[in-house]
Amino acid sequence: MTSEDDTLPAAALGYSIDVNNLLAQRLALKNASNKRMHELRATFGDMPDDIGGSERDDRLVTWEKSLNRPVQRSGHKDRLWAAMQELGQAPPVGDNSHHWRQVKRKGARPLAHGLPDLLEVWDFAQALDKELSCYEPQEEGEIA
Repeated sequence: MTSEDDTLPAAALGYSIDVNNLLAQRLALKNASNKRMHELRATFGDMPDDIGGSERDDRLVTWEKSLNRPVQRSGHKDRLWAAMQELGQAPPVGDNSHHWRQVKRKGARPLAHGLPDLLEVWDFAQALDKELSCYEPQEEGEIA
């Protein structure tokens, strides 16, 4: 990270996610239920990663339909889609509505996204300059 503005250099953004973005999305999603976040994590775990070429598109469309279920049921649809945009590639390429990142590796271009990373570290993704109570769900929930 640069000391001047605490953001990643442009070249690094292609390979990783700015921690400040990750923490901001954790705070934005604090009211999402643990059950729905677990469903999202499981859905990302089922994402096909061994596909390439034209079959990738077909299998991703099928998988993305399964992603819609926990997002719709969460009660925080708008915030989850905003998190998908913030933790993915901006702007989206083509009809890539979920902002997938193409990770550049020798011989393959696997897809990646920051939301599964956030879900993996959910309980620990808290900014040190904020009180822990800021991350506790509020009584009043957003139904988007």
